[in-house]
Amino acid sequence: MNKEIKNLLTNLNRRIAELRIEAGLTQEQLAEKIGVPLRALQYWEADRTISLPYLIKLARTLGRDPADFFEPPRVKHVKKGRPSKNKYALYPKTAAPKKGKERPRHD
Repeated sequence: MNKEIKNLLTNLNRRIAELRIEAGLTQEQLAEKIGVPLRALQYWEADRTISLPYLIKLARTLGRDPADFFEPPRVKHVKKGRPSKNKYALYPKTAAPKKGKERPRHD
């Protein structure tokens, strides 16, 4: 397989996972919403190709344009598993507010 095509498919796989996580959905939830077995979605996020009709169905379910899946991923590696409850998890350059620190009071 051509290196450019392989990179495009790798980015597509990462973007599927990335956009799912941004939507706050688990793999199970998204698979159920689009009517495919969980294993199919896992394959698409891992390294398998996805057919155009399913890509369009994914885009509609996530409220995205199909072209969004072909943009470069925002993060180099998407963590596997359930979406994080931390809204900053996808954006490592954004510092999450520190827990336990009090704000200065201006009395």
